[in-house]
Amino acid sequence: MNKTTLLSIASAALLAACGGSTGYGSGGGGGAGAQYITFQGNGNAGAGAVFNGPHAGQTVRAALLDGPTVIDIQKTVIAATGTDPAFSVTFAPAYDPYGVYTVDYWIDSNFGLISPAGVGECDPPANDHQWSVAIPAGRMTYTDVHRPGSTTSVCSTFTFPLTFVGDTSFTGPHPGQAFKAALVRGSDTSAEETLSGTVAASGAVPAFSVTFTHALVIGEPYSVKLWIDSNASGACDPADHQWSVNIPTALASHASTFTYAHNTTFTSVCSFFP
Repeated sequence: MNKTTLLSIASAALLAACGGSTGYGSGGGGGAGAQYITFQGNGNAGAGAVFNGPHAGQTVRAALLDGPTVIDIQKTVIAATGTDPAFSVTFAPAYDPYGVYTVDYWIDSNFGLISPAGVGECDPPANDHQWSVAIPAGRMTYTDVHRPGSTTSVCSTFTFPLTFVGDTSFTGPHPGQAFKAALVRGSDTSAEETLSGTVAASGAVPAFSVTFTHALVIGEPYSVKLWIDSNASGACDPADHQWSVNIPTALASHASTFTYAHNTTFTSVCSFFP
């Protein structure tokens, strides 16, 4: 037996030992033949409890985690009664046979709340049904049944806190002046939360910092409306410096601290500070 034959036999044995019987296929690379995990909600009453009845028309977000790390979030709407699957999402990252996958998912159901309370926010499981599901190794499609009696809080997977910081450049023109900062979701005309404070003395680092208690949902648009009472009138007016600041919320770019520098690109935001 020559060296080439020995090498071929060893390579075949190594391939079999590393996963030939696990059903992983060619996944993991993202190229030709890559596989992707699809997660579904049951809509077939004959196969178990369905999502359509209690949740038709509601938004569901599903996050794919590899270990403790969120690697993708998908969003869709639960279909009408009689549709199977009730919902289905396919995650973008290619399947990695070495991954340890979990799907956290949250339905914005708002049970027990009066609209608009809770809309677009991740509330406790009694209000927003939510679960965490371990995906068996090698399973490319996983269908879960509706389990309202065994929910798990997963809001931290989909949300993040925000501390909004004004850097020292604000202390030059505004030392000692009062300010307000309002957290606004999307195109809403009222704030989720409004905080106030005073710009620090000249040269201080930072000029100000406020932390919102209202969590932001990853991937949804938010802005901070900032008003400094430049003329000390106590009311927001055109003479005051004011800004509308978009906050990065994408999975890859969101951060719990956002620092903003003073500039003269002003935007009227007085309507948020009546």
